[in-house]
Amino acid sequence: MSEGDFNALKQSECLRGTTLIPNKENTRKYAPQDLHFPFVAIQLQWSTLPIIDWHDIDLHSREYAFLKEIGVREVPDLQKLIDRIIEEHNEQKKKSINEYKLPIGLKFLAENFQQHYSKLWKTAKIKRPFLPSLSPSKTIILSLPEEVFKDESPLCATLLSNVIELFEEHFNISLLGVKDRPTLTVAFDILMEKKEEILNVETAPKIFAYMNQLDGLSRPLIERISKLAFIPLEGNNYFMKPSQVFIHPDNSTIESSSRLRQIHVILPTSSEDDDDDDEITQANGSSRRRRKRNVKTTPKNKKTKTVSSSSTPLIMDNIDKSGLIDYIDYGFEGNSFLLGIGVLHHPSANILAELLIDRQENYFKNLNSNNPDDLQRKLLAYTSCLRQLAIATNTTNELQSTSLIKRLKNESWCLGYQVIEKRSNNEKQRLFKIVPPNEIYLDDDHQCAIDLRPLLPPDEPELTKLYEKFGASWLSECVKRTLVHKGKIATSDRGNKLRDLIQYRLDMLFVNNRGEKMENLDGKHVDMLRTNLSVYEVDGIQCQLTFQKKTITLDSTDSSSCALEYDKNNVSLYFQKHIREFDYIDIASELARFVFKKPLDTIVHTISDKLASPLETLKRRGVPVDRLLQHNQQNIRSTIQMFQQKSDFNHNDNNHYHESYVEMTGRIEDFNRQQTKDDAKLFSMLKKGRAYTQTKFIQQEHVKDDIDHSCEAVPSANMTRYKDLFHSIPLYIERNVGITNKMLDQAKQLAWVLIGLANHVFKIPIETLHLYRDIDGARIAFNDRRALFYNLRYYEQVFADKVQPYLQVTSPSIPIIHTIVNFYFILTCHELAHNLEMAHNSNFINHLETIAVKFMTEKDLFLQQFSFQNYL
Repeated sequence: MSEGDFNALKQSECLRGTTLIPNKENTRKYAPQDLHFPFVAIQLQWSTLPIIDWHDIDLHSREYAFLKEIGVREVPDLQKLIDRIIEEHNEQKKKSINEYKLPIGLKFLAENFQQHYSKLWKTAKIKRPFLPSLSPSKTIILSLPEEVFKDESPLCATLLSNVIELFEEHFNISLLGVKDRPTLTVAFDILMEKKEEILNVETAPKIFAYMNQLDGLSRPLIERISKLAFIPLEGNNYFMKPSQVFIHPDNSTIESSSRLRQIHVILPTSSEDDDDDDEITQANGSSRRRRKRNVKTTPKNKKTKTVSSSSTPLIMDNIDKSGLIDYIDYGFEGNSFLLGIGVLHHPSANILAELLIDRQENYFKNLNSNNPDDLQRKLLAYTSCLRQLAIATNTTNELQSTSLIKRLKNESWCLGYQVIEKRSNNEKQRLFKIVPPNEIYLDDDHQCAIDLRPLLPPDEPELTKLYEKFGASWLSECVKRTLVHKGKIATSDRGNKLRDLIQYRLDMLFVNNRGEKMENLDGKHVDMLRTNLSVYEVDGIQCQLTFQKKTITLDSTDSSSCALEYDKNNVSLYFQKHIREFDYIDIASELARFVFKKPLDTIVHTISDKLASPLETLKRRGVPVDRLLQHNQQNIRSTIQMFQQKSDFNHNDNNHYHESYVEMTGRIEDFNRQQTKDDAKLFSMLKKGRAYTQTKFIQQEHVKDDIDHSCEAVPSANMTRYKDLFHSIPLYIERNVGITNKMLDQAKQLAWVLIGLANHVFKIPIETLHLYRDIDGARIAFNDRRALFYNLRYYEQVFADKVQPYLQVTSPSIPIIHTIVNFYFILTCHELAHNLEMAHNSNFINHLETIAVKFMTEKDLFLQQFSFQNYL
């Protein structure tokens, strides 16, 4: 038989074939390659497999060898065998794991793979799953070799143990392409494909811990993962990106003190050493099981460099910031995996800024209706985040990204507060808003802030700089302040003396101690003051404030004590005639606005000091008075001559004048000891009255001359506002004062008394009240341009210990509580009287008496209800 005839025989349907269960349809002629020897069908229990119709053929006969040579099969085609395995599996779908039996075809494949299928396997593209495996949901499924693994996994299918045993009896199952475990890249792809089905807060610890055991962590993979959302968050229906969640240092293996997470990257020195990916490990030394790269030595032919995987994380406080900054904890191994792919302990400044911008709206929308304090808690947390952002801005070079800076300038993230007044009951409310920086106004003029009620930042000094950096404006720069005189104009001796004083000292007002002119000085305006200045008394000064296209007019009592007006040729300074003493701060403010393009507060105070202080005092402070004024040839009296009134008193039998001088050191270390001395003097003085025994009282008409002295020694002050408010009242603390919990508690007690008097007795704004704590100052309270300050140290030393046993008592008849309320009632009356009269003269006494009588009844009613029980 020729070769052509032999090949034709292979292709022709020349052999009679049948099946194990024959019928008319399958008993017919077949091509040799479509038939199998009968033992194959018997072994596979495959009743429909075409076999040669020769059941008792001898396997060692010449006929068997010939049939085999022309194409009759000893094993089924690989694809048909795979289909048979799938068919057998599907017949057992309803069986449990314990009842499930491996397909006979699978056993046949294992037994015959090396001899008949190994070469075919390399080129065959098997696309149908055929390996029995256990899914993560604990059901038996079929899997492809590249999708199933030997080690148990919560993420992907695992080969049944008896499948592994079956193949391992005959050959290494890795020849099929089955691996022990997936690479991290493969596992992550599987995770992303199935995350909606398998990933939640309950399964995440196990899945992430499993992924922590896998090899293949590389820089490209980390960069890819960082952009994808796959981390579940409790209470949230969405997955988070690695940059959107954080892990507390206590919940991880990473050293908590490290502010910069680092990774070691092994860089090959030549292409021969190039691997698929650059392998990465954490510098903290945390181990991953079965990772060869976690060794202490580095091969000589490789070099190591350290690169930052993120910017510097912030050190956050313990305030709950859920919803803004979300922390997760998925166990020791799970956290280790997440830290390895870029999750941080705390957000960096850049990330925190993005979180505030993106999350602030939903954060404040989702309030817990069952918790009335939820809003206050969130405002506290949000302010804390802003504070951390401000600190990072001042101490690091972050927030430099052009795109982020644009967002910070134009989008809403700044917390601000605005006071509004209800028309119905005139009640004031403090509302918060989240706005872009350019809608926030920084408070550098507190009186304007009270009158205009703009949107102000929280009482945090750090936030002022932060807001200003991204576009917030200072309030004084946005308010147009117009001061004009009202009523009759008159010249006076004291007006002329003030003019002479300004002109005499002009050459040292706007220069430093070296004689150098201050910046932004308008020389022409200085010359106008020298040659064309006039000073007049007027009935009143009207102040108009224009802000955001709205104008309000203030009363003379709420306005400046003076106003400077000018034209091309003349400069006129007007002051209110009813004011007994010049307010040199007001005068200096008007002069500074006139001669400086942009005056600073420090300049105003410097000018005020140089006008108000005697020349000898300025010399002691280091001001070179003689040098600065040596070219001034005007014969003007010195400051002492101008402002010390010399009065001649006629002493006769009916009028006696006695002036007592009290040495005021300005220092009192212990108010309680001083109070005891004062009480002794008081009781002694009350007993020194005299009886008038005459039958008539005759007195000649005369005029009393009062000398108005300011006998208070006002020390210098350097105080900083404490971070928290006490019942909405700020506390200023002098430098070097140690802050204790006891002090803060006593501040709450005093604030509780003051807000009670303000709200229920005087009906004055809480914003006007302030506390301060000094070291040894003699003042109990003072009035700084209608801002009232109360010395906390006086309360500590005189009242705190005495009232301590009664703080939680509600009885209204406790003497010490009466004493405290009455004392601060009279003290507040005193300071309020200074709103109307600066000096301690007869006008002041009249105002004090009027205020005390006016509010005495309200005070008594308030005292009946007052207790310290709710001061905390």
